[in-house]
Amino acid sequence: MQFFGLKRFKKLKNRTKTLRAEATRLGLSYHYYNDNYERDYVLGFDYLDRSKGLANSSGGAYHMISGQYHNQTVLSFDYLFTATRTSAVTYSQTVFFFFDISPDIPDFIITPNNSLRQALKKSYTNASIQQQFEEQFIYQNNSNRSYSLSQGFLKKCMEYPELRIQKIDDRIVFFEKDYIIKPEHLQDNLDFYTQLIQQL
Repeated sequence: MQFFGLKRFKKLKNRTKTLRAEATRLGLSYHYYNDNYERDYVLGFDYLDRSKGLANSSGGAYHMISGQYHNQTVLSFDYLFTATRTSAVTYSQTVFFFFDISPDIPDFIITPNNSLRQALKKSYTNASIQQQFEEQFIYQNNSNRSYSLSQGFLKKCMEYPELRIQKIDDRIVFFEKDYIIKPEHLQDNLDFYTQLIQQL
């Protein structure tokens, strides 16, 4: 038991050290933990807000990285929560928030389509980008305004079939459920999500 505890501690210490170094290299700030993460960030977001169907749960936000990246205000952190229903299940994912998003873009949610496996078996020879996207994702516009996502945005989303996206007011969040990024992939993720925002 002590051996596994020591291994976990060393792994956590190494992640802290590496993420801090990566954040510094990219000109971003690093903080290990934020007590007010729920009130300040995840409140209202369907798949992160523990008050939305996640009763009897506990959570935490670790490895907070924030600052300006390619003229975008960004915040990323490892979001962990344990939901207790018949048994306790812990979910861990790295989430990426971007702020000051244009008010011209309506609030929306994009989630993986439950029929993804069937969709991947289909032939896309004659399917449009829009049709391919709709096979892989569910897009929900949460406003009364019509809004068409660009072809470039749809194509980039399809590079990550498990991607979840939600925009509320001037904030947008990206993450893959139960997926923690490797520290060396921080910049790649920031670049990818920045490019997605530019395609909106």
